[in-house]
Amino acid sequence: GIDCFLAAEKVGPAGKVIGIDMTPAMIAKARANAALGGYAQVDFRQGEA
Repeated sequence: GIDCFLAAEKVGPAGKVIGIDMTPAMIAKARANAALGGYAQVDFRQGEA
């Protein structure tokens, strides 16, 4: 999640960042952190990269 938030700072509110994780628990945690930090431009999806 941290890397996505750093990328979100670079792209700004008009940009888009997509984070990927294999586990639903980590996706939920990352989404909660994004909401707390106000990162509306960050989305997290379950999958393998």
